[in-house]
Amino acid sequence: MIASAIYREHLASVDWQAIRADVLQRANYRCEECRLPWGLEVHHKTYDRLGNESLDDLICLCGDCHRKLHGIA
Repeated sequence: MIASAIYREHLASVDWQAIRADVLQRANYRCEECRLPWGLEVHHKTYDRLGNESLDDLICLCGDCHRKLHGIA
C-alpha cells in the first residue's frame, strides 16, 4: 500500500480533481456496480500510476459498493 501522506496529498491536488471528474462523467454520475446516482466515490483499481492514473485505473462506486469491495460492509 502507498504511504498515506502521499495519497492524501494526491487526493487534494488539482490533477486528482480533474481525473475524478472525468471518471464521474464517464460513469454518467452513477455507481458502476449498482447504478445508484448518489454518494459517489472514485476507487483506484491499481496504485501503480498514482499521480498519473489512466481512466482504466479508476472506477466510480457509491459508498456502499466501495465498502463492499474493500470487505468493510
